[in-house]
Amino acid sequence: MVTVIQKLYEASSSAVRVNGDTSSRFQVETSVCQGCILSPVLFAIAIDWMLRRTTDNSTGGIKWSEDESLCDLDFADDDL
Repeated sequence: MVTVIQKLYEASSSAVRVNGDTSSRFQVETSVCQGCILSPVLFAIAIDWMLRRTTDNSTGGIKWSEDESLCDLDFADDDL
């Protein structure tokens, strides 16, 4: 599965369109593909891994039930 995802993102390129004019294509070497349906899933997996490592054994948060609590809210916003 990892190889399939890597191949999907391999040799990714983009262009920028401003006022109807489109730039030359350029290589995208970091990040996830904008508009790709897989991108939010990959982001969620990565941010979940990161937050689990940084909030491990956390006792804070909003208590949902006797043994469950909400200790973080994860989101991304790329609107400028």
